[in-house]
Amino acid sequence: LGLKDQTAGGRLTYDLAAFGMLRDDAQLSQSSQAVANDPNTFVFTTDNGDAQMIGLEASGVLTVRAGLNLHASLGLLSARIDRWQIRPEVEGRDLAHAPSYTANIGASWTGPAGWSARLDVNAVDAFYFDLSNDKRSSSYRLVNLRVAKSWASWTVTLWARNLFDESYATRGFFFGN
Repeated sequence: LGLKDQTAGGRLTYDLAAFGMLRDDAQLSQSSQAVANDPNTFVFTTDNGDAQMIGLEASGVLTVRAGLNLHASLGLLSARIDRWQIRPEVEGRDLAHAPSYTANIGASWTGPAGWSARLDVNAVDAFYFDLSNDKRSSSYRLVNLRVAKSWASWTVTLWARNLFDESYATRGFFFGN
């Protein structure tokens, strides 16, 4: 279910989306070490279970003045395992890689003589790495910056992702050894 609109005069454009999903017989995967301290017994198993997701996403762009825009977005998510016969202890827990929020706020500028810049701050909530264990990421925030100069047929861009060199984990594993 969604809505896209803009204010009179077009200074503010925005969109909203709400969604829900019930997954019957979802393929859920786990890994395990069959024999403690023996990494050669590491196996992956996929089995069916039930899960549900509901969420809300919103974003908007505000034109402050010609060449200067502010933008923001927010995503909210609840993604849970309802039933999983081989792992009933995780029923009710969040699905892996499903942070409860993601957010972005930033500004972009287009100036005279082909100059432009963009600054973004992104935030991600903590999330489980895997269904096999309870290891979670930490929530984190990243700052990205881009400055560019364009001419008629080419552009030079200087950009920095993760400008402040924030350490964050995107994958995590647990081994019994």
